[in-house]
Amino acid sequence: TIWAKKGETFHQSRKKSGGNGKGTTGPKSKRTRGYQKRGYHESQHQLPETLQDVMICQEISSEARDNPLKGLSLRMWDFSQCDPKRCTGARLARRGIFQSMPLKQPFRGLVLSPNGSESVSPADSNILEEFGLSVIDCSWARLDEIPFSQMKQGHHRLLPFLVAANTVNYGKPSKLSCAEAAAATLYICGRVDAAKAVLAEFG
Repeated sequence: TIWAKKGETFHQSRKKSGGNGKGTTGPKSKRTRGYQKRGYHESQHQLPETLQDVMICQEISSEARDNPLKGLSLRMWDFSQCDPKRCTGARLARRGIFQSMPLKQPFRGLVLSPNGSESVSPADSNILEEFGLSVIDCSWARLDEIPFSQMKQGHHRLLPFLVAANTVNYGKPSKLSCAEAAAATLYICGRVDAAKAVLAEFG
């Protein structure tokens, strides 16, 4: 027990004796310093950073779940016949939605082509999900320049009767842009949110 001398406070007496006011002395402070040496306090300061990392990972995974185009392979054969400022296929490629591929690259998915023998239907959804979709980015006025004979791979499809809404062929039946054709195919095959995401790139 620590008794204060006359004229001293309890804490002044405790300071002189080296105690903590509870009958314990030096060993207590040594144990405290030991905790500090083992990084006890440092680990407490690192905890918020760990929680922040977890929150960031959760946000990234949430964004991935909210992306309706995730998991879809959207390809494009680009023949550079269109004005790049007005070409919907080129815009989607610049934004990472379409991926350009060489003419002779193997492709087993749906191919939107005027040389198709049947129209896209909901029955094609399995092909879309497994192998993807490709458009042919070219000018409707220069179809005779396209080497369709070199694009025999994949499942070639026509689109059902649809009227174009793009600025180049507005109101003309069947003359859809790459974006319109891809969105229509996605919609028909049950990927409505993906179709809306493609068209959303054009306001």
